[in-house]
Amino acid sequence: MSPPPPHPCEGVFPAHRESGEVEEDDSREEDESGENGAAEIHRGSQAGAGVQEGASDVKSRTGGSGGDATGIGMGRILATGSLAAALVVNGLANRLPLGGRTTGELSDLYPNLFVPAGVTFSIWGIIYALLLAWTVAQFLPGSSALGRRLALPFALSSILNGAWLLAWHHTLVVLSVLIMAGLLAVLLRINVLLSEAPTLGGKEPVRRSLLPKAAFGVYLGWVLVATLVNITALLVDRGWDGAGVPDATWAIVLVLVGAAVAIFTLARVRNPFVGAAVVWAFGGIALNRWDDVPSIAWTAVAMMLVVGAASLALAFGALTGAGRVSGGGRPGSARP
Repeated sequence: MSPPPPHPCEGVFPAHRESGEVEEDDSREEDESGENGAAEIHRGSQAGAGVQEGASDVKSRTGGSGGDATGIGMGRILATGSLAAALVVNGLANRLPLGGRTTGELSDLYPNLFVPAGVTFSIWGIIYALLLAWTVAQFLPGSSALGRRLALPFALSSILNGAWLLAWHHTLVVLSVLIMAGLLAVLLRINVLLSEAPTLGGKEPVRRSLLPKAAFGVYLGWVLVATLVNITALLVDRGWDGAGVPDATWAIVLVLVGAAVAIFTLARVRNPFVGAAVVWAFGGIALNRWDDVPSIAWTAVAMMLVVGAASLALAFGALTGAGRVSGGGRPGSARP
C-alpha cells in the first residue's frame, strides 16, 4: 500500500508563521528606529533652543541686534558725530561769527518783552554738558539698549540744532521757526520714548534713567520756551502790530501759554527736568522785565511757582515709586 499523499496545507502554515515572525521583527525594528529618531529630534530641538537663548542673552547684554554683536551700532556713532558737528557750528556761530553777527546781536534785532535776560542763555552750557555725558554713557553696557533706541532721534535733534543756527545767523527767520518747531517735535518724541522705555522700570530705574532724562528733559524745556521766543521774533520781523493789544499784554499771554504747554508736557512725558528748564526761562523773563514792566515779571514769577510745584511733585513721585520697587514692589510701580 502506498503512503497517503501529503496534506495540501502541510508545509504552508509553518512557512506562514515564519513570515509573520519576520514581519513582527521588522515592525519592532521600525518602532525602535522611530523612537530613536524622535529622541534625536527632541535633543536637536533642545540644542537649538539653547543656541537661541544664548543668542538672546548676548543680544540683551550688548544691546545690539543682528549685525551689531559688538553693541556699538551705527545709530549711536551717527548720534555722536551729529552732536560733534552741532558743537562745531555753535562755536563758529559766535567766533567767526556766522553772518557777521553773534547769536545775541541777532536777538537784539527783534526786540520784544518776552525774551529772557542774556544770562539765561547760559543754560546751553548745561544742556551740552549733559548731552556729552549721555553720548559717552550710551555706549556703556547698562545703557546700550536705551542708547540704540534714542540714537536716531538724538542725531536728528543735533542736525536740527546746527541747521537752526545757520538759518538764524543768515536772518532766515521763517525757516528758523520751522526748524525750531521740528526740533521741539523731535525732543518731545525722545522724552516720550524715555517715559515708555522698559529699562526705566524694574531694578534701579532712577539710576539708569537719570542722565538721559536730565539731558533731554532740560533740552526740551528750554526749546519749548525758545520756540515761543522764536515765533515772537518772527512777528516782530514781519512788523505785526499786535492787533491793537499792548505788547505787555501779549507778553503775559505768552508766559501763560508757555506755562500751560509746560504743564501738559510734564503730564505727558513725566520728566521733572522739563519743568526745571521752563522755570529757569521764566526766571530770565522776570529778571529782564523787573524794572520796566513789573506785571510781566510778576506773571513770570507766578508761573515759575506753578511749573516748579508740578515738577517737584513729579520728582517726588518718581523717587517714592523707585523706593517701592527696590523694596520688592512690582516693576510697573516705578512710574508714578
